[in-house]
This record gives sequence, C-alpha cells and structure tokens, in this order.
Amino acid sequence: MKYDFNKLCNRKDTDCLKWDMIEPIFGYEDIIPLWVADMDFPVAKQFTAALVKRVKHPFYGYTIPGVSVINAVVERMQQKFNWNIEPEWIVFTPGVVPALHIAIRSNSSW
Repeated sequence: MKYDFNKLCNRKDTDCLKWDMIEPIFGYEDIIPLWVADMDFPVAKQFTAALVKRVKHPFYGYTIPGVSVINAVVERMQQKFNWNIEPEWIVFTPGVVPALHIAIRSNSSW
C-alpha cells in the first residue's frame, strides 16, 4: 500500500484518545496533539488481513511466536542491518517500556 502522507484523515469523534481527549486533558482544542504515539493514516491492508485471519481462529488465548516469526526477525536483521543474530537471542515483550526495563535490569551488577 502506498501512503499519501499529504492526505489529512479526520479522526475526531471516532473514540480516538489522541483527538477526542484534547479538550478534556488540555482544557482547549487549539493544539496539535503530539502527546501520544497514534498514527493519523490507515494501517496497511496486509495487517488488517492478518488480523482478520487470526480473529477467525476459534480460540483466543495466549499464543507463542512461531518459528516463522523468529526466522523473519533473524532474516530482517541480516538483510537490513547486516547483523547476524541467533534465534535464542530474541526476547518478546509486551511493550517498549517493559523491554527497556528488562534491558536495564539484565546487567547483573545493578
């Protein structure tokens, strides 16, 4: 999907935290809401297709990343950054903040 970054997408009144909470949080509406990482363009169709496929699966539960996900990360790091990593080095986390916490705490001298 090619993106048109010059096209404005109106996200007001769509239950969007970034746009619908400007006045309640800041007290006025005349600001550009750069306070939260929320994109103002639609997601790529491939992501939507993958989500729809997963939603059609009859069980929702805790899943683990498959071998294909780990292999994709290893290949991406090699192709994009010329960095050879081992699959066992990959650690999945629930978000950036927990990942930073784990990284900082991983130094055993702290």
